[in-house]
Amino acid sequence: MVVDSTEKIIGIFDFNIAGDEAFVNELASLHAYYGERGSDFLQAYETIRPLSNIEKELYPVLLSVIVPFRFDRTNSIIALMKENEEEAVKKKLEETLTLLTKASAT
Repeated sequence: MVVDSTEKIIGIFDFNIAGDEAFVNELASLHAYYGERGSDFLQAYETIRPLSNIEKELYPVLLSVIVPFRFDRTNSIIALMKENEEEAVKKKLEETLTLLTKASAT
């Protein structure tokens, strides 16, 4: 994570390309993919491995960043771009911006 001088989180680096995934990031990714059912998965997960205090604190932050850039969302935008569907791309990008704006307000 990147924090500013007031300790406000201003960025997150995802080093998953190296294949060394943090459990909480993977959990948040699954939650983002499964939506409301992700809450059930989180609850079940914690019966086996409770999240640490820092993981609990960061979980909503991770979720707010992962949701707008889910794999299926970004792939659909790429496909629309390849098909020159400019209006559909614009709509999807506006949806992404709305999700990010909503996340930053919380």
